[in-house]
This record gives sequence, structure tokens and C-alpha cells, in this order.
Amino acid sequence: MSGKGSKPRPLSVDQKTFSNNWDNIFGKNNLEDKAVEISTYWSDDSTLEAIVLKEKKSYFVEIYHNGQFLTKLTKNMTTVGEAEAIAENAVAERWWLEDEYVEN
Repeated sequence: MSGKGSKPRPLSVDQKTFSNNWDNIFGKNNLEDKAVEISTYWSDDSTLEAIVLKEKKSYFVEIYHNGQFLTKLTKNMTTVGEAEAIAENAVAERWWLEDEYVEN
């Protein structure tokens, strides 16, 4: 004899509609839409952190000061090498506020 609740209740909508509604409510869990961390750079005093991230086909750098987000650098980064150079220089020389890199 089966216990109470051993059989799922019938759906009032088809599976595709149910799935679409679920995604609309809770969001899709699509890994392609999420940024992937590539590398991290720290200042000598460990107060500044620059994280290189890749999102789809572009790269960007996020700058943190003592763990708090400061800014996102997005311009002029077409390769991982360029993004890593910008991140390294951003924490070493603290020039990350220059307009040519900061997101508008």
C-alpha cells in the first residue's frame, strides 16, 4: 500500500508551459550567461583587488577595495592578455579611474 503523497499530482498545464513559467519566476540557470573568473590581482598592501572575468565573448575587470566593489572596467579588452595587463596595472599603479577603461 502506498503512502500519502507517493504519486505526483497531475499538472494543470503541459510540461513546456510549466518549464517556461518556472524560468520566468526563478530565472534560467544558464551558465553561458554568467561571468567566469579568469584571474585575480592584488595590490602590494592587499587593499585593492582586480578580478578578470569573461562573459560570452568579452572580458572585463572588477575592482574591489577591502572587499567592497568599486568599479567595473570594460573598454579596450578584446583578449585575456589585455584584460590581465589592465588588471595588474590597475592594482599596481592605481590608474583604474582613467575614463578610457571605466564603464559609462
